[in-house]
Amino acid sequence: MKRRMSENYFKKVFKAPNFETILKEDLKKKRIMEGSRTYEGSQNTIPVDGKLLQKIGVSSGDKVYFFAGGGGDWAEAIGKETKLTFADLSNRIVSRVGRKRKIGERQVVINALRAPVRENEFDWSVSFEPVPLAGEALPITVLRGLLNRRGVKIIRHSMYSGESEIARVLKSVYGVENEEKIVRVECVEKPRLRNLFTGRESKTHVVTTVHTNSEARSKVLKDLKVMMLIERLKRRGEKSVSLEKLFENTSKCGLKNEEVKESLERINKFSTLLSEKHKTVLID
Repeated sequence: MKRRMSENYFKKVFKAPNFETILKEDLKKKRIMEGSRTYEGSQNTIPVDGKLLQKIGVSSGDKVYFFAGGGGDWAEAIGKETKLTFADLSNRIVSRVGRKRKIGERQVVINALRAPVRENEFDWSVSFEPVPLAGEALPITVLRGLLNRRGVKIIRHSMYSGESEIARVLKSVYGVENEEKIVRVECVEKPRLRNLFTGRESKTHVVTTVHTNSEARSKVLKDLKVMMLIERLKRRGEKSVSLEKLFENTSKCGLKNEEVKESLERINKFSTLLSEKHKTVLID
C-alpha cells in the first residue's frame, strides 16, 4: 500500500542530475579528443574469441546499442552476429569507424546521456571500459539502458573496477537484478607504451549486467521525462528550481502530479551516485 503524503511532505529538498554541468564536462573531453592528433580511442584488449557472445551473455541477432565505442575493437567483434549501433561522442572516431571499418548497421555521433530514448528500442546497451563516461555520465547512461528489452552490460579488463555501486543503487530504486560475471576471453593485447600487439592469449574480464523489466522501464521513462522537464525549467547557470514551478508544468511531460512526486523520490535516491556539483536542487 502506498503511503499517504501529508501537506507538508514536500517541504524538503530533492536532488536531480544537472545535465548542464555534466554536458559541459563531456564537451571538454570531446574538444580534447578532437584536438589530439594521436587519440584513436584504442582499447588495450581486442577480442578474437569465437564464443564471445556466449561468454558475455548476448544472443546472435540481438539489437545492441554500443556506447562510448572508442576504437571499435569490441564493437566490431560483437557486431559480427548482432544488429549493432555504434555510438561515440567523438566525430572523428565515428567517421573513421564508419569509413574504414563499417562497424555495425549504423554509426552515430551522440552523447551517451541522450540514448536510448524509447522503450524496447534495443535489447542491450553495451560498452567496453567506457572511460570517458567515468564519474557523472555513466550512471545516467546505465539508467537509460533500463529502457531496453533486456538491460545493460559493461565489460572491463579484470584489473579495473566495476560498476557495482551503480548496480546496487539501481536495484534499490527500480528493483532490477544485476550480476557480475568473470569470463576468460581470447584476445590480442596492445601494450600501453608500444604500438605492438601480443599474440593470442586468454584474458580475464568482468561483465557487469543490469537486467531490466517492464516495471523498471515504465518508471525510468517517467523519471527521464521529469529530469528533462526540470532541465528545461531551470534557467541557464542556475542550480535550483522550485517544486511549484515544476508542478505547474507537469502536463508538459504527460504525467499527473502524484506520478511526478513518486518520480522525484526515485530521482532523489538515484542522484546519490552524482557529486554535488552535478545536481539540480528542487526546493518547495
